[in-house]
Amino acid sequence: GDLLRAFEILIALQPLAVIVEDIHWAEPTLLDVLEYLSGSLTGPAFFLFLARPELVELRPEWSVGGDRADLVYLDPLDADAIAQVVRNHAPVDLPPADEQRIIEASQGNPLFAEQLLAAFANAETDAIPASLRGLLAARIDRLGPGERDLLRAAAVAGDHLSSEALQILAPDEARPFLARNMESLARKRLLRHTEQKGVEFPHGLIRDAAYQSL
Repeated sequence: GDLLRAFEILIALQPLAVIVEDIHWAEPTLLDVLEYLSGSLTGPAFFLFLARPELVELRPEWSVGGDRADLVYLDPLDADAIAQVVRNHAPVDLPPADEQRIIEASQGNPLFAEQLLAAFANAETDAIPASLRGLLAARIDRLGPGERDLLRAAAVAGDHLSSEALQILAPDEARPFLARNMESLARKRLLRHTEQKGVEFPHGLIRDAAYQSL
């Protein structure tokens, strides 16, 4: 009720847009709150919920639109679009044959393409795994012990964490090498720096793979 009133106050001042990413990982209580808010507000409010398709397995009633809701499934990128992603993100010049292999293997998934590019750029693989999850697991398995400890510490903490928190979570023997290992993981596109001098995962699936590796 308090949250609903707060939103109504905001809407009274100006139209409201609310964007919530990755709600397939949300607790049922949060999904209930989002459903309640989006169905109860009468003013000019726009809600955009982003999720993987399996969300509808948790909320089958969300699998269809309604008078006030639309459901949009995003298709994989077409060959030309994924080729553009590969060319924009390639850290080094790739031989045309390798570029084509990445374009075909990524199956229109830009994150898969970016992770394949990173794996090729760091000479981690010649074979292309059949799935994005398989690729991420293989890349984590190939990390050095210090890099892997850092990535796992970050995965336990959450999607975003401060450099101070990372210092606390890292094993004692890993702390002297945190900066070096962080730069290596950033180069490999498994972690990245934030503007607040912290670190974050470029994508939730990378965090999920790191957590599953524990």
